[in-house]
Amino acid sequence: MVHAAYGSIRMEPVFMILGQSAAIAAALALDADGIVQNVKYEQLHAILDQENLVLYVDVEYLHHS
Repeated sequence: MVHAAYGSIRMEPVFMILGQSAAIAAALALDADGIVQNVKYEQLHAILDQENLVLYVDVEYLHHS
């Protein structure tokens, strides 16, 4: 495998999380007024957290573990 392919494979989990997060936001929008920009961040955050989707990474924690 070439170097570019390894970089692409490494991004797959990011794309999967992004797609799942977008789908959840879209579903919340459809349940409300149909406008994704009006989805409440707190509601979306709670569901993403419940689904164990990574919202951020504590870089300091990674360096010390």
